[in-house]
Amino acid sequence: MRVVLINTKEATERLRKVKIELLKTSLNYEIVTAFPVESIKNTTEGWTDGADSLRRTTIKIVKDSIGKNEPLWIWEDDCVVTEYKFKKFMKDLYMLKNYDFIHLAHHSDGGLFSTDTLGCFRKTLSGVYNCQSYIISPNIMEEYLFFLQRPVPIDQSTKDLHFKYKNSYIVEPSPVSHKTGEFSTIRQKIVKY
Repeated sequence: MRVVLINTKEATERLRKVKIELLKTSLNYEIVTAFPVESIKNTTEGWTDGADSLRRTTIKIVKDSIGKNEPLWIWEDDCVVTEYKFKKFMKDLYMLKNYDFIHLAHHSDGGLFSTDTLGCFRKTLSGVYNCQSYIISPNIMEEYLFFLQRPVPIDQSTKDLHFKYKNSYIVEPSPVSHKTGEFSTIRQKIVKY
């Protein structure tokens, strides 16, 4: 599995902190520097210059992964890892053989989910609007790349594919989160999730 951490060039303190968090995972990962922020004309909640930079960076990462026939695991640089939850996730990961996306972070009010579980996994029925740490199946990468061409947040592209195929999962309890009260480079404000 290819594991990628996206970090902006200027965010050296965030990179230092997330490296400490990722020590809890024992994962081997590569760091990809996010594309520079460019001004976009139509900004809305969630669709900002930073969101577009993340979208363009994700396009490059996904393009580079297509054809390798292995899952792609993307991390953003503001993740907080809860170690015991992460260990449970890694123990259960082998159980899930057929999926499009696996979201390690999600908001409790973030949609409709199946009542059936498989280990720590629960299928999303309406999608998840959170791409802080997620795994992409090689089976969905080309279509995901197509969806990413649209000028919308990457969360919207994953959510649209969740809704289309209903073959994506959340991890419960979420082993990855965003520290409440921290600044979000995507939203350009302090967030409470």
